[in-house]
Amino acid sequence: MTVCIVSDESRKEALIRLCDAHCAFLCRHRVRATPFAAAYVTELTGKEAGILIGDFAGACEQVSLFAASGECDAVVILRDAADRGPNASYAAELLRICDLYGIPAASGPASAELLLRAIARNAGKKG
Repeated sequence: MTVCIVSDESRKEALIRLCDAHCAFLCRHRVRATPFAAAYVTELTGKEAGILIGDFAGACEQVSLFAASGECDAVVILRDAADRGPNASYAAELLRICDLYGIPAASGPASAELLLRAIARNAGKKG
């Protein structure tokens, strides 16, 4: 399973908490993430994470393409919910693409926690 993590620079602390809490999950799945997130996941798990385009907007566009082509199975977006600038529209478009292609997506720390737990629980039932 491939999980894409797109994290805004302002959400580094939330990203670190999420990754720390789900280290075992991240070890078992392929991860593609924004540069800081990819470096953190690689350091935490010892497993190379794919690096998305550097900025938030580019990463959202790249993950949208992965979702449309069936190259990702779940998406986590850690964004600044108060931001009404351009990044908000990129995040909204990525969520729309995920809805269109039936890709489970989380747009904040709480929903990301639930999504990763659900995937881990369902993966345990299959194996």
